[in-house]
Amino acid sequence: MNSSFFALLVFSLLAFASFAAADNVSVAVGWLKAHQDAGGSEGAYMEHATAVAAHAIWLKEGDSSNVTSALAFLKTGLEDAGYWYWGAWGETDIPSAVLYSFFATSHLNQIDLPSVSQRLLEFQQPSGGFKGYYDMNASHSVESSVDTAMALHALVNPGAIPPSNKTAAIQYLYSLQNADGSFNLTNTTANDSLYSLGPEPVSLTALALLALRESGENNANTARGIAFLKGRASSCFENHAFAVSLSALAFKAFGENDFASAAVNFLKTLQKQDGGFADAIRTSQDSNALDTGWAAVAMQSNPASNSGACAPVYPSPSPSVTPTPTPSPYCSAYANPVSIAGSGYSLVSVSFSNMLTPAIAVVNCGTGQSTQVQCGTSSGGSCSVYCTFAKPVYYPYYFTANAFVNGYSCGSMVITLVSTTATPTPSTYPTPASTVEATQAPSATAPANEFSKQVDFDTRASASVTPSGSTEVSLDFFTRNAFSGTLEFVLPVSFGEVKNQFVLITPSPDGVEDFGGSTLARWRVALRENQVFTVTLAIPRTLSPGDLNSFSAPRLVSENAGASASVAATFSPAAQTGLVVASTVSEGFFALLAAGLVVIALVAIGFNAFLKRREKRRF
Repeated sequence: MNSSFFALLVFSLLAFASFAAADNVSVAVGWLKAHQDAGGSEGAYMEHATAVAAHAIWLKEGDSSNVTSALAFLKTGLEDAGYWYWGAWGETDIPSAVLYSFFATSHLNQIDLPSVSQRLLEFQQPSGGFKGYYDMNASHSVESSVDTAMALHALVNPGAIPPSNKTAAIQYLYSLQNADGSFNLTNTTANDSLYSLGPEPVSLTALALLALRESGENNANTARGIAFLKGRASSCFENHAFAVSLSALAFKAFGENDFASAAVNFLKTLQKQDGGFADAIRTSQDSNALDTGWAAVAMQSNPASNSGACAPVYPSPSPSVTPTPTPSPYCSAYANPVSIAGSGYSLVSVSFSNMLTPAIAVVNCGTGQSTQVQCGTSSGGSCSVYCTFAKPVYYPYYFTANAFVNGYSCGSMVITLVSTTATPTPSTYPTPASTVEATQAPSATAPANEFSKQVDFDTRASASVTPSGSTEVSLDFFTRNAFSGTLEFVLPVSFGEVKNQFVLITPSPDGVEDFGGSTLARWRVALRENQVFTVTLAIPRTLSPGDLNSFSAPRLVSENAGASASVAATFSPAAQTGLVVASTVSEGFFALLAAGLVVIALVAIGFNAFLKRREKRRF
């Protein structure tokens, strides 16, 4: 073989290594490009996802056609004062995400920055915070850490915020910081799992820290926040892909490069087979543009380490001149059963060996439930944890469970809830056999039943147009546990009457408030376990897709045992046929044609827009 062959071989190996290193980014960016529509959008009411997708694609490809079309789409709404996120709802975080995308891709010269920044500043409240989170108890939008952080993120970087406004926003963020360093969503709400840009404490904290660092803050308060993120890194961020992406960017901003690299390394293990990402807390585990976009940005902003841990591992140096090699840490996990009929449980068993410190296992069930358990000494052992799935489903539902020991991944397991036509009640937890560890043999502990204080339900929605031109909107609720409390939701229009309902609901609204043409309705309810009930509202006119898009997510608020808990309704796309509008008009060809257009409009546009808008507002 001659020298040319060896040179070619070396070049090929280097090229392959470079491709392998970039593969996670390439397939994520490919997913974003594949899901971009012809107009440049990543979906209806998903401007914040389109914005971060444009940033991610630009980092990879520069000013490609995908970036150009995305920015053209975003520019239209950003400079239109009547666009949906500039309206009375007060959506600061969405236009902020859009504005930042123009800064991040070096296209600020394409927009009217003074006008856009002035409209954003109009959302700032006397508290210093920016409004945008719809508080169901207050029945209006309030300031939040997410909206304030996103406003700073967008306005500070291009220098478009006056110093006094910036100082007030910074102080508002600090007012929401907890003693452990984490940040709350509002001054009355710790977090909201359905608020897409801040669904849980880690992402809320990372987003606030990122905005604070960009605003020039680096002090004891931010140090406490970084310490909180480091603590969550040791438990692999409870498997939240969105939180990992934001944490990696926050670590990078504060110079914590080892933690940033480890976070990106773990983030890559959460990538789905189609190349996208979906945070474990989302209502759907299908890949989505928001989580994929942030992940692609984080992966391109931080080089991944070679560590298998979620956080940096700093082994103690050996005093020996020729240290004895230490066996590599190892762990594995499996779930039994992996297929559950309706509500139930699965036992996740974890085994490990060669850990550097006494073993602590963390099992993330894929439902938002995370359990930490002491497994034994560092040399080896095992332990078991129950994952509960107390959720009635009427379609197959998939959960991806993950297990970690001392930050090392033990693998993932897909647990399937099989569809059922009735909602079964889980049987009593069996007592598992004791597991054998190096020095102890603990048994798995079944979680306590707190259904008396919780609300657990699914819902489906449908709408139909009557021959007279009015609209009937029906909500079907499937309750998991018995409770008493209130049912409430917001309609963008006034309704005439409740046409039919189960006797478990009081016959008239407990409270109806009108604001800006919308109606907030509340009913007292007393529901049995595994109950199905329906509310049908008569609307005295034909609703448009836009009307249905503005229908808020109904929620049930429990008042049992002196506790109050709320869960927003889930409009699961696989659980129902969608917001189907069926017309009974049958007077001639044009009437039939009109009915067909209504069906097509609401199925093809209305349902998708309604679901995406809901995921933005209460997702």
